[in-house]
Amino acid sequence: MCGSNCEMRLCYSCGIAWQQIDSTIYISNEKNGEDYILENVSALFWKAIGEQKSIQVILEEISAIYAVEQSELREDIQQLVDDLVMYNLIYVIEE
Repeated sequence: MCGSNCEMRLCYSCGIAWQQIDSTIYISNEKNGEDYILENVSALFWKAIGEQKSIQVILEEISAIYAVEQSELREDIQQLVDDLVMYNLIYVIEE
């Protein structure tokens, strides 16, 4: 993912409903009836997807908020993207 192309963008899949309550994101996949909860960095990441930010911009913002190096976040963000794609909550747009 990010090692070679951090300018990828992510989009919510069709049939996804979500809402934020306090700092928690509640997601419902209306196609399969599954529900998911995202908190902390994952919730920030989810919201940034909706703002159509590139992965690089998201990494920069999260890195600044949590005072960690982007290189430390890359693996975690890659795993989060992989999980969200696997659960059909998002899809990747290569730019």
